[in-house]
Amino acid sequence: MIELQDFVDWEIKRLNEFSGKNNEESKPWDVVKLVEEVGELAGEVLGHSGLVRKEKLGNFSKLSLGDEVADVIIVACILARRHGVDVVDALEKKVEIIRGRRYND
Repeated sequence: MIELQDFVDWEIKRLNEFSGKNNEESKPWDVVKLVEEVGELAGEVLGHSGLVRKEKLGNFSKLSLGDEVADVIIVACILARRHGVDVVDALEKKVEIIRGRRYND
């Protein structure tokens, strides 16, 4: 996770330089980018499930699905970082909540 956080900090700096915007100005774009990436992931899942047009079926692979999952995670981490969310802390807390859930008790 530390390497991912370092990468996210590096990528935020590159994005800010590229766009000419600071973190505050970029926050709305992070949400739009996350929605875009989730849409691409949804397309991959549909493709893997055979729920796309026949001519598109050959365009999906385990690698492409992994790429889209990674894109969603990275963009979500960028969004979190710009909003001051500690992703490791948030994940640890959420995991504990989920571990405490009971299903069909």
